Amino acid sequence: KQWYQRRVRGNDIYVGYSTGHVRHFLMSSCTSTSGRTKYQVRYLDEMIGSSKRMVSIIIVAPTIARIIGLAENHVFVGDMFSMVGAQSYGRSTPKSVTFMSVNESSSSYDLEIAVCLNRKKTVQLMLVTAERFIVKQEITNLQNVPQKVLWHGSVLVLAYDSYYSVYNLMSRTEMELFPYNPTTTSSLIKTLQEGEIYMNADGLGMIINETGDVCRPPIAWVNQPKFVCYSNPYIIGISQTAIQVYSLLDQQLKQKSGFNDACAVTHFAGNVYVVTEEQVYMLLPIPAEEQVERLLDSGHLDQAMQLADETLGALTRSTVKINKLKLLRQRAAHIYWERGQLEEAFSYFTKTQTPPTEVYMLYDTLTESSTAKISVAGLEAERQLLYHVMLLQFISKSGIRTEDLNTQEFKLVSLVEPTKTSSFCGRSVQWT
Repeated sequence: KQWYQRRVRGNDIYVGYSTGHVRHFLMSSCTSTSGRTKYQVRYLDEMIGSSKRMVSIIIVAPTIARIIGLAENHVFVGDMFSMVGAQSYGRSTPKSVTFMSVNESSSSYDLEIAVCLNRKKTVQLMLVTAERFIVKQEITNLQNVPQKVLWHGSVLVLAYDSYYSVYNLMSRTEMELFPYNPTTTSSLIKTLQEGEIYMNADGLGMIINETGDVCRPPIAWVNQPKFVCYSNPYIIGISQTAIQVYSLLDQQLKQKSGFNDACAVTHFAGNVYVVTEEQVYMLLPIPAEEQVERLLDSGHLDQAMQLADETLGALTRSTVKINKLKLLRQRAAHIYWERGQLEEAFSYFTKTQTPPTEVYMLYDTLTESSTAKISVAGLEAERQLLYHVMLLQFISKSGIRTEDLNTQEFKLVSLVEPTKTSSFCGRSVQWT
């Protein structure tokens, strides 16, 4: 039996087949004596969604304990645990459906979906409860018959036979976006993160916001993907022959692996699941903290901090993530300092609220204790002066009186009194 669609929710895996069956598997993991994580999958039950019809879409709604499937224009509903068909939906079930997708931006307890109807310039927006389907809105003034639709907030993104458009549900107006060649490019619409929507174009991956404006530079795919998934900040494209990982931060290819005959893909909790006709593969992302550490180790500081800010600093309330981000930024600040990139170093000292006394002591360690001069290895006098000035500025912002900070080698004076001088490299320097 050929697998055509699957969905993962937690440890529950649902696989749709060309025979119309949907099977429920349970995935578990354990740690071996060698410390490696092992995964096991156990078959639980199955249901017949639609006899001898290929299952092309499966949607899992855990809040109402339902699975909704699409098999050759036929919509079916079952209990996600007992795998028994739900009979209560009856006449409320939509008919002649060619495509359906979830409103991932919805905050509703029940499920919200958008469906395309066969040979009609119509999209229905529906609420799926534990008992029935409810039509919330029907859009009948579309430009053409849509092949695919994505419902995101107050807009619909539509794929027609050769171009995309965005439809505003508030103003009931539609705007054409850009074309694609259906003979070489399969239409694809996917929500990446809040306010960002991906679409396949000819050789490119286009990313727009809810107004239809391009909000990021396009992804220049090596191989045009049939499926995409998002694992912040990476977009994973799966083509017929390869898996490609691009970063949305710089739109560059980060990893490419050969992979043949993928027929479905989905993701949950950061993991990506790829299905072939015989097996299911789980792609485990390297933890963001480890990625940042590797970039720091290899000297790619700017990339490391950009990745850290995106994955650990974006609206997080996790104390663990906040503390981890602080430690990574402090480490970056010290590396920037050692490189002589003072502006970047002081920027991260400020972000991490590093006490000025610690920065002052760090500065003091760069001096040669055998002399009365400030001698930073390899730096010319002007660069040494910049060190001194920026350190004074940093300390003055902290509210600590610089005249209270002393070492055996030199004494710092306040910048707010420019008439004073300070001993610097054996000479008198006037602060201006």
